[in-house]
Amino acid sequence: MNVATAYLNGELEEELYMAPPESVPIPSGCCWRLCHSLYGLKQAGRTWNHTLDKRLKDLGFFRLYAKTCLYVYKDGKESICFLVVYVDDFLLAASSRSFMNEIKAKLSATFKMRDLGPATYIVGIQIIQNQTKRTISLCQSQYA
Repeated sequence: MNVATAYLNGELEEELYMAPPESVPIPSGCCWRLCHSLYGLKQAGRTWNHTLDKRLKDLGFFRLYAKTCLYVYKDGKESICFLVVYVDDFLLAASSRSFMNEIKAKLSATFKMRDLGPATYIVGIQIIQNQTKRTISLCQSQYA
């Protein structure tokens, strides 16, 4: 899944001001106070990551300390979902298709998301799924 305009979801904690474009009429000596991050701000990536972490924790995910890009969501004893974050892209793996659809619905209610379908590539790694053999293979032949 992909978060549309991810950096614009970042909630700023500090006060930031900017001058609007010249085509926007505002009184002389006034400027805009930003409430949300913008692309191009130095702190945009960190602000987005902080907002994402907070929202995922609000949904019931917990982040692993060893791998801070990996979140886990457990619902009862049998249902589990793993969510890997790479900037604004999510890779999901769940114990069942119905549970994954439930998680996708929760994420889509929190952020404007695009479901990109079954994963084939992420961070330059090819993902090969064989449904009949119930296997998943990872390939990095482009780096060889």
